[in-house]
Amino acid sequence: MLALSRNVNRHDMRTPAPLPLQPQRQRLTESQWEPTSQVCAKVAAQPDANERYYMTLAFAFSAKTKAAIHLERKERDDCRNDMKFAIEMPEKGDGKCRTRAAMLSELLSSWLKEWKMKDEAPQESERAIRIQGEIDGES
Repeated sequence: MLALSRNVNRHDMRTPAPLPLQPQRQRLTESQWEPTSQVCAKVAAQPDANERYYMTLAFAFSAKTKAAIHLERKERDDCRNDMKFAIEMPEKGDGKCRTRAAMLSELLSSWLKEWKMKDEAPQESERAIRIQGEIDGES
């Protein structure tokens, strides 16, 4: 397993257990995805580091939650596509944003390995390493 930032919890790297989703919870999660991603894009340009940090944290949480919904439904392609989108946005931000991107990238990489996607898993793993290297280079 890659050595990522101190902020990455080892338990975050496992495939989430299927969640018993209530219809209203599922709609809430899916309805929060688009507004959260739009706000994240706007906030990324703002100078307030705390606001950027919390929005990126919320965005990463939304991405992982939405991925869990796709996994429960056995929609791997949707899960993979949403995670790739969720990694690209904070990947361009500051160190804290990139920490979230690295965490999501490593999580996606572990899923791709688990799914035996031999072409994509190493590429995603390399992206996680590259993002982490950029963060470490700032220190």
